[in-house]
Amino acid sequence: MTTPPLVQTTTRPDPADVQTLFLEWLSTFDLASLMEVLDQGADPNVEGDRYQAVDGMVYEDLTAVSLAVLLDADHGQLLLTPLLLNHGGNIRQVDSKGRTLLSFAFHPLVADYLRAYGAPEPEGPLPDLHAPVLGLAPKASGEAVTRWPDPIPDDECEALVMGIFKDEMDRLGYFREGVPEDPGASWRPGGPPMTARLNPAVFMDDPVWHDDVVRVSRLLELGGAHGRRWCHFVFERGATAETFDGIGAVGFAMLADCLNGEATGAPPSDEEFFERVGKPNLLPLFAGRVPLTGPQDGQGNTLLHLCRAPRMAEWLLDHGLPLDATNDAGERPFEVPHMPQDVRTVLEQARLRQTVNDVPAAEQTGHERSRQRL
Repeated sequence: MTTPPLVQTTTRPDPADVQTLFLEWLSTFDLASLMEVLDQGADPNVEGDRYQAVDGMVYEDLTAVSLAVLLDADHGQLLLTPLLLNHGGNIRQVDSKGRTLLSFAFHPLVADYLRAYGAPEPEGPLPDLHAPVLGLAPKASGEAVTRWPDPIPDDECEALVMGIFKDEMDRLGYFREGVPEDPGASWRPGGPPMTARLNPAVFMDDPVWHDDVVRVSRLLELGGAHGRRWCHFVFERGATAETFDGIGAVGFAMLADCLNGEATGAPPSDEEFFERVGKPNLLPLFAGRVPLTGPQDGQGNTLLHLCRAPRMAEWLLDHGLPLDATNDAGERPFEVPHMPQDVRTVLEQARLRQTVNDVPAAEQTGHERSRQRL
């Protein structure tokens, strides 16, 4: 039996009437802003968006629906696709390049959902379902990741997902049948179910930032240390601000520990403030689950390169982090230009001890032998 050719269903924006682009709201999971633009009449079936996936591949002339599918697949979860398909998106979409939604569904969760509710097969080759694993594996640590973690169980979403986001999901009708509590003007009855299958790695940032040991521990048990890489993080300490790119979950947890206490705004005389600053609190939860050695961001920096608190530097050294590892710029941890002086002092003292210990006893001066005894 011959399959009839696919016929384009999408449109392209008129240059004189620029279509609202959805990338900002979709990529940040800003469901409230996304619903606002949909309810104002923005068409999710108009081409115009562009997206670069984590593996570096660039997709162009995307509709909001195909962008939602790509983002869900890229994050190893199902969240945005059901929302767009219930608010004007066409599950049988065929774009100007002959691509269907399945052309972008390189994660099994997303592909199975689309097939179950009528998305046509593309005429070209199907995407590699292993792409998200290869694209999002923590390349820095060299860890072998064979699959995404299992989704967060439905009965744990309320406890593990940040409250404001969970409230918005409830309002829009996730995890329920029938008409949503607040459907909005763009809601269309008869769409596929508002299913959500959330990746624990994607939702690790909120509990890490809020120093929530209970949530971090449970998300780690569910595999939340794997896969997600933060693209952009600004570390503010006093009057200085430093930007980190491509930080993974381990590096983010360490930086959060380095800030621990400073974000409270406590005065320098507060004993509790000094007790908390730089104290390893979250990072030890990762030890034993994922490697702490190796690069932890897109610039080849190890945790020692990224460390911004002396107590944390001492903890990392005690746990075997090497002083001689270099980043992509060829710098060792104590050579990083923006390293705080108190951290640099800890690293340089450790390097001096290491240098003395590496000198054979017969070649050491009396002064060096005295230092070792001390």
